[in-house]
Amino acid sequence: LRIQRHPTLYFAHGDLVLSADKGTTRVMFCVNKSTLAHYSPVFADMFGLPSKQDVNETYEGVPVVHLHDEYEDLETFLSALYSFGLSTKRLDPDTPLLVRGVLKLASKYQVDAVRSRIVQCLEEDWPTTPLAWLRLCHDEKLYNDGFTRYHTLGSGEYAEDKFPEPASAIRLARDFDIPSILPAAYLKLLYADPTLDWDAIRKEPETPCGRMVRSARWRLLDQTDLLRLAQGRSRLVS
Repeated sequence: LRIQRHPTLYFAHGDLVLSADKGTTRVMFCVNKSTLAHYSPVFADMFGLPSKQDVNETYEGVPVVHLHDEYEDLETFLSALYSFGLSTKRLDPDTPLLVRGVLKLASKYQVDAVRSRIVQCLEEDWPTTPLAWLRLCHDEKLYNDGFTRYHTLGSGEYAEDKFPEPASAIRLARDFDIPSILPAAYLKLLYADPTLDWDAIRKEPETPCGRMVRSARWRLLDQTDLLRLAQGRSRLVS
C-alpha cells in the first residue's frame, strides 16, 4: 500500500495517527488523543488500555492505530469532530445519504456532539410540529407552481430536487434511532408514486418533469417500512 497524509486532517501538533485504506492507498490522519478522548468515551477507554501490538507502529515518530472504517466515513467524521460542521444544505434530498457514514461512526464511537448536530439538521428538514409542516408544504407548493411555469417538460430537472426525500430519511431514522423525523417523512411518502423510483427516473431524460412528479428511493425501504406506510394510509382514509 502507498502511504499518504490526509491533505487537511493532519495536524502538526497531533500525537496520534489514525489510518484508513482508500483503494491501494493508506491515508494517515494525524489527530489529538485529548480531542478524541474528550468527545468519545470509546476512544477514552481505548487509550486507557495497555498498549497492544497494533499500536506499536509509528509514522513520522507518532503512534499509529489502523481503523477498519471506510475511508470516506472516517474523513467526514473527523471533519465534523474538529469543526462540528457538516457539508449539507438545507432541504437537500441527499442529506440522509451524505450523513449516513459520519452518523455511523458517531454512533460507533459514542460521539454525542456530532450525532446531535446531525439530528438537528435532519429535524430542520423534517418538521416536528404541525405548524412547521404546513409551512414546508406551503413553500413546496409555491416552488412547484413557479417550477411548472419556468421549466420545460423533459428537461431532466425535477421540482422535488429542492426538497427532502422521504425514503432515505426513513431508512436513516430507523437504522439510527431518530424517531422525531419519522412522522413527517412517512406523511410525505404517502404522496409519492410507488411506480416512480427516485434514481431510476433520473437516468431516463425523457421522463416528463413537473410538479406532479413525486418519486422516492423505494429500494431503501423494507417490509416493516412499507407496512407502516400502509397502516398510516389506512388511518388517514378512515
